This record gives sequence, structure tokens and C-alpha cells, in this order.
Amino acid sequence: MKVIGIVGFKKSGKTSLAVNLCQELRSRGFTVAVIKHSDSNLTPADVDSTKMIECSGQGAALSDSETVISFQEVMPLEEVLKFFRTDIAVIEGFKDEKTYPKIVCLRDETEAKNLFDGLQICVVGSGEDLSVPLVSDIHELADLVLEKSFKLPRLDCGACGFDTCYELAKAIVMGEKTVEDCASLQGEVDLRIDGEILPLNPFIARMISNTIIGLLSSLRGFRTGSIEMTIEK
Repeated sequence: MKVIGIVGFKKSGKTSLAVNLCQELRSRGFTVAVIKHSDSNLTPADVDSTKMIECSGQGAALSDSETVISFQEVMPLEEVLKFFRTDIAVIEGFKDEKTYPKIVCLRDETEAKNLFDGLQICVVGSGEDLSVPLVSDIHELADLVLEKSFKLPRLDCGACGFDTCYELAKAIVMGEKTVEDCASLQGEVDLRIDGEILPLNPFIARMISNTIIGLLSSLRGFRTGSIEMTIEK
């Protein structure tokens, strides 16, 4: 899954941009998920469904055309992303997240100093003499998103040579590194849950590999090579 963030202050056009970007990406055949940070409470539109979910703290409402899942708790963005099976996730808000590139919506260029964190790939809205291009065409913007978007796992394992995933993410945005430099995404153990890769830091990957090989090596017929396991639970 690729991820692109859209950040900016209120009334900077973030939501309109997210909608237009999603429509453009879907018109090109990509599946798109949207995650939005909100300052207000969120509840399903159906009153009875809301009452039922509130009594338990978590639940779902299903109709003939949609499904709404609700958790009455604050969940980390990393956990929320695991619910989606999509080509690209467009994330509006979450200015403090540091593991994916961002589009910055500016009402005026003075806001850049509070929104630029080294992960910006372009500006939408207003701005001159900035370190990244000002983009107004949605087709050009979609091209840039397809080229530049990525998601690091926020493990801060240090195997890439940087202390944090944030530092590696900035280097990727600058063109000095690539996603392939993330050791946890390129390890010898490819662990997938329901088809989605679960990132592992090198230490955990080696521990899983050594444990499984140690158990299997005592079995008759075992030989070295690629090992595939499927566990249904």
C-alpha cells in the first residue's frame, strides 16, 4: 500500500483536494482509501445503530449498500491502516505523522514554516520561492502521488542506518534513499496476514526464521530452501 498525506490548516482546501485526488486516482483504475482526522465526534447516521454501538464501545452497522465499523477509542493510524486493502491511502490531517510524504495546502506562504517537516513533495494553494513545486493541476498532482507516495512501518529499528523511520522517510523524499533501503520491508522473512505484509524489524525476522528452521530441521525430508507456511485461524 502506498500512502500520501494532505496537511494544512482549517479552510485551506484539504478535503476538496482529497476528494478530487481520489476521483482522479480511481479514474485511472487504482483502489483508494481515505482516512481523515476530525476534531468532532463520529457516529453512524442511523440512531438505533449508534445506541447499540455506544452500549458496547465497539460495533458495526451494515446495510444493503455499506458497512460502518465504529470503535469508541482512539486508535493509532498504524492500526487503522491495517483494515484497508487498497493501492493508495489518502490521509487528511495527522500533521505529526512522519512515515509518508505529504502534500501541503497553504492559504499563504507564511504557513510553510509550521507545516513543512521535510516530507513535503509539493504545495497546493498559495506560495512562491518554496523548496517544493506549487501544483494546481489535478492530473499533474496524481502523477506526482503515484511517483512519490510510500509508507514506512514506524519501527525505528535502525537497520537502514538512520535512528528513526522519519529520518529515512526524509531521505526518500529528497531522492537520497528509496523504500528498498527499509530493512524491515526487505527482510528474509515475508510475513503476511490476510495477504498484507506485516513489517518486521531484522531482530524479530531472524528470531522467527531461526525458530522455524530449528523446528523443521529435525523432520525427515527437510532440506534448505524457501519455506512457505499457511496458518488458518
